Amino acid sequence: MRLVPIRINRWGIYTVCDKYGKSQILTFLSELNPKYSGSRDRLLSIIEMASEDSLGPTKQFNDNISHSVDKKNKIYEFIAGKLRLLWFYSPVKNQVIICSHVFLKKSQNTPKREIKRAVNLKKSYLQAAEKNQIDIIQDCEGKHG
Repeated sequence: MRLVPIRINRWGIYTVCDKYGKSQILTFLSELNPKYSGSRDRLLSIIEMASEDSLGPTKQFNDNISHSVDKKNKIYEFIAGKLRLLWFYSPVKNQVIICSHVFLKKSQNTPKREIKRAVNLKKSYLQAAEKNQIDIIQDCEGKHG
């Protein structure tokens, strides 16, 4: 599994690059309709704030910015307007957050398929970590700057 940092400070916040060298999150944000640019900028600001706080996002933010969407699997979401970014704490490395994917939320509840996608990525991450198959790369196609 290849990870690329989105932001590193007190916390490292990473996204996954697929086998084609693309990050769903970075590509999605760079191709997002301009009418959502305020939400995109807010999401990037939330990521930046999350990386800088020593306590971590679940202690730093209120439920309007970040909350649990799957308590059993410990999946959380960052909230910026209609944008939702699903993430989890790395269970194998301290002060690391792995971001699963981002999507536009269209209904009251977070869709189960989106949560399942994050849960599956977390399982893949754990398997890769167990086999020592996690590579940190510095750039991934779609990087938003």
